[in-house]
Amino acid sequence: MFVFFDHSAFLYLFVSNYSGVHTAAVVCQSSQRSAMNLKIQAQDILLTDGLRQHVAMRVAYAMNHGRDVVTRIVVRLFDVNGPRGGEDKCCAIEVRLKGAPALIVEDIQTDLYVAIDRATERVGHTLDRHLARRRDFPMISATRQQPFTDETP
Repeated sequence: MFVFFDHSAFLYLFVSNYSGVHTAAVVCQSSQRSAMNLKIQAQDILLTDGLRQHVAMRVAYAMNHGRDVVTRIVVRLFDVNGPRGGEDKCCAIEVRLKGAPALIVEDIQTDLYVAIDRATERVGHTLDRHLARRRDFPMISATRQQPFTDETP
């Protein structure tokens, strides 16, 4: 089942799978910046419009500084213990970057919204640290790609 709907700056595509995994692809659009490819997957959790919008807003806020280096974001929401209860709602965020390894952050809480808030905050700080290192040491990646040649006269 495909459903398209538009909320201000977000364009949602909702896809429902047979295996109980709900997926929503969200494209965050802004007039000044490029589109952000966000994919939300929920397993054993009902993916409501409110939950989709909360995830999209928190991720957009956390990724505000690094939109030019972020190529794809995958948010996975799932219930670790199932119906047994307890501290078992997990939010795992994977951020793919241009020319760098992916950033992966996971948070488990009793409340799913708290897990989303904490995971997006942590991945935002991780991205900021990555960008700061890239600014502070721009030549490290360039020197690693070129082999060292020892020319002695």
